[in-house]
Amino acid sequence: AHTAERCSTFTNPETMNLKTTMLILFSVNICILVSGQDGIITESDTHIFWQPNNKLTQDDFLGKASLDNQQIRLCDSAGVCTMACTGLFAVLDIPKRKSDRRHLFEKAYFAPAFDKINSYSLLRNDSIGVYKQQIVFDLVEVVARMARKELISIQDSIKGIGAVALFFKSVEARANKNLDKFIDTYTFSVFILKEEGAWEKWRTQVDEFLDTTNEYATTPEDCYRFVKNAPLSKKYIMAPLVVDNLYND
Repeated sequence: AHTAERCSTFTNPETMNLKTTMLILFSVNICILVSGQDGIITESDTHIFWQPNNKLTQDDFLGKASLDNQQIRLCDSAGVCTMACTGLFAVLDIPKRKSDRRHLFEKAYFAPAFDKINSYSLLRNDSIGVYKQQIVFDLVEVVARMARKELISIQDSIKGIGAVALFFKSVEARANKNLDKFIDTYTFSVFILKEEGAWEKWRTQVDEFLDTTNEYATTPEDCYRFVKNAPLSKKYIMAPLVVDNLYND
């Protein structure tokens, strides 16, 4: 698996690539949720994968808060009483048979994930807290769409098999870098500075982006790739090796 993570306590599945995000600039954990469409499963026992009509609820935060000093400080000083553990899963599949690699394109999958087991809430009813964490989850979808758009653009410009495999890791690295930037900025304005109307402004901006980029949205198939934990077609295998990041940024 090709892994970049920021969570010290999450053990990610063997074939999943995880980029965890964190709220309030402290260490967090990660999980995922899933929904069904046309018989395709997009949810597991532990994780929720992003889908447009699948919104987080208080019941999705199954983590057992330890009530240690750090969690209490976050809740009292920053208002982070509900914590979502989220991340970007990414994997590249290639044709199993070498002879097929001359005419079958490789397949890249990205899916925002919410960790139900490690996400927690110190309150029984924190609807605003859940709402703020939904924005974080949606920000992962923002970078997933940016990554898909970039890979499609690369493939269209090179017009050849192998382009996606060549730039997959580079695009993933850029997506995670953007995710870091978005989460840090969101955290600073909403939880550190506590700017008036900050999270409402972020909600509006994220919604506007999602409304105009539906062609790059995470599909049920993208989610199912990680629920199944295996390629969706028997003709494919997970790429055993990928080209490292080619970007200098």
